[in-house]
Amino acid sequence: MVGENSSYLFLITRSYLGRLLSLTTAILQVIIFFIFIYAAKADFTKENDWEYTKRCLRGSLDCTDEANVDWKAWTVFSLLMMYGPIQDITNGMLLSYKGAMSRRYRCAFSGILLVILGTLAIWASAYYLKATATSSTELIKDSVILLVITDMDEKIFDLMKIINPTWVETMRRDAEMYSDELNPTDSGNSGTDDGLSENNGTTTSEHMKSCTYADDIHIQRNDAR
Repeated sequence: MVGENSSYLFLITRSYLGRLLSLTTAILQVIIFFIFIYAAKADFTKENDWEYTKRCLRGSLDCTDEANVDWKAWTVFSLLMMYGPIQDITNGMLLSYKGAMSRRYRCAFSGILLVILGTLAIWASAYYLKATATSSTELIKDSVILLVITDMDEKIFDLMKIINPTWVETMRRDAEMYSDELNPTDSGNSGTDDGLSENNGTTTSEHMKSCTYADDIHIQRNDAR
């Protein structure tokens, strides 16, 4: 969900269309996760996915749980969450801190958004699986499906590369400029940057008022060429 191949990269560029695409992706992810949350509610008046696994003998107070989900399945679930949402939460916290310290509020907002989406992904996944999984294999299978939702931003980015690769490349260059301003040692010089240093008399440094997602995942210059 974070990095150079994510539609959330557009959120730190100067393009209003790119920011709109990023926010649309976030809203879509939130809607999908809440669909799963509502589907897992124990509401007997509505049709839902919640599974009742308790079985009680007639005339007896002793009940058994027929769900066959062991700790190994939940361990796999935790590892999958570490692969996706937990990384997003960590990078989002770094980004929001960096944006707040540098008073770049667009960066801070981007970081907060990543933290919210990552937290929602973990909560919605755990809530849904706890309510619906009746076996270890079913829990692992549904975990992978839910993980695909967290990668939606990457799929949208790939789709935009197919539809309009030139525009995506421009957005990546824009994000690289912000990254170079935040990491001046990577830029190599403070002058021009592939002809993008001036725009109607305005220098590049005046436009570089944002940041990228984290120091260790900023866009590499070679990828933008």
